[in-house]
Amino acid sequence: MNNVKRRGSIWPKAIIGYFVFVIICMIIFVAWVVRQNNDLVRPDYYAEELRFQKQMERVQRTRNLNTRASIVYDGTAQKVYIQIPEEHAGKVSEGIIHLYRPSDAKLDRNLPLALAPDGKQQIDATQLATGLWKVRVFWTFNNEEFFHDDLIVVGSGFSFRNEEGGLEGAARTN
Repeated sequence: MNNVKRRGSIWPKAIIGYFVFVIICMIIFVAWVVRQNNDLVRPDYYAEELRFQKQMERVQRTRNLNTRASIVYDGTAQKVYIQIPEEHAGKVSEGIIHLYRPSDAKLDRNLPLALAPDGKQQIDATQLATGLWKVRVFWTFNNEEFFHDDLIVVGSGFSFRNEEGGLEGAARTN
């Protein structure tokens, strides 16, 4: 008889090690998932929904007008030109212009809507940082609120708007 000691196969140990590794990974994953915040709804969900619905009504009222509001940036004059629809010119009771800078909230500004009798207003853009701005205009006419927004890129001469005056990615030079 041979006194050669026979070695056992490594496969049973490898399979057991693999299952132990997978079970440890699953336990770590489950522990991580349990600790995650899974709140998909805001605490003030209903109030936020009412604000959103009010905003959609403003946008729809503005779209139903005969003429469109416009926001245009003129790079050579360094001015932003705002014009509300003709049927509201000279009759707006109050309004606000919100200049929103997506990349830096500290640069956001609110300006009063002070329209000329023809429904136009110009804003000096020399104080605005170069880059993308979202200009939002809110106004009240006959106790109804209206809204128009547009993207401008200060320092470039581009404004982004679709054919209905809403926001899309189509660039055009002014």
